[in-house]
Amino acid sequence: LLWLAPSLALAQHASRSIGAPNRGRLEDGVRIAETEHLVLQPASTAHFWGTAELVGLITRAAEGLHEQSPGPRVMVGALSRRRGGRLPPHRSHQNGRDLDVGYALTDEDGAPVEARRFVELDEGGCGRDRGVAYCLDASRTFWLFAALLADPEAGVQWILIAPDLREQVLAAGRRLGVADEVRERVALAT
Repeated sequence: LLWLAPSLALAQHASRSIGAPNRGRLEDGVRIAETEHLVLQPASTAHFWGTAELVGLITRAAEGLHEQSPGPRVMVGALSRRRGGRLPPHRSHQNGRDLDVGYALTDEDGAPVEARRFVELDEGGCGRDRGVAYCLDASRTFWLFAALLADPEAGVQWILIAPDLREQVLAAGRRLGVADEVRERVALAT
C-alpha cells in the first residue's frame, strides 16, 4: 500500500483529496488506465479513481521501473471510488491518495513474471496462486520503490510492506550498489 503526503495531494490539479485516507472523499478524481508498463488487477473498475498526482505518480513510476529494469508490468489494485468514501473491505482508500501496488515477482526459477492477480507472499518472500509459485523480485521491487520516491510531482509518505519482505528489498538495494541517499529514502518510507 502506498500513501501520498497530504500536502502534496492538494496541489494545483483539479482533483482534490479531502479528509483522511480512512475518512474522506475525492472530488474530480482521475481514472487510472492500463499502459504498456502498468496493469490493473481485475477488480471492480469502480475502484480505479485517485487524485491526478497519485495516478500520475504510479504511471511515471511504472515507466521509470521499466527504464531501470525492463520486465513485467507493475500491477495496481484498489485506489478509491470515483467520489471517494468507503471502499470495503479496505479501511483506507477513501480520498484518492492511496493505492495497492504489487511487488515485482519471479517464477520458481528466478525469471521475472507477471501474476494474474496479487499473490500473498510468506516470510521467505514466496507464495502460490492457483498452483503457480511466485517469489519476490527484491531488486525490481527496490527499483519500483526508488522510482516512486524520486517522483518530482508527488510526495510519497509511506510504503507499507511486511518487515521480512522489507528486509529483502533493502538488502537488494545494498547488493545493487545504489547510492546511500536512495537506500536511506527507501528505508525511511518503508
